[in-house]
Amino acid sequence: MGLLIVLVVGATLGWLSSIVIDREDRTGTASCVIAGALGALVAAVLAGEVPLLSGVSPAQLLFGVLGSLVAIAVINIWQGRARSRVRNI
Repeated sequence: MGLLIVLVVGATLGWLSSIVIDREDRTGTASCVIAGALGALVAAVLAGEVPLLSGVSPAQLLFGVLGSLVAIAVINIWQGRARSRVRNI
């Protein structure tokens, strides 16, 4: 159950970030959702107080949120650089 909670929280943060940064293309939204879910999962596993299959601790949820935000920021920076290269050509 904890695994599902962490993935849903990360994906929701990814979706909300795509709204905040005004991503209108579907691939941008999808990449934010995927990055948020994966970032949350990795950070929650690294926090590792409780196995994610049995539950989730507050610390794991906090680290999941932080990991999600970091992953979304990294993907947005990476995609921004890729777009600027295309514009310069």
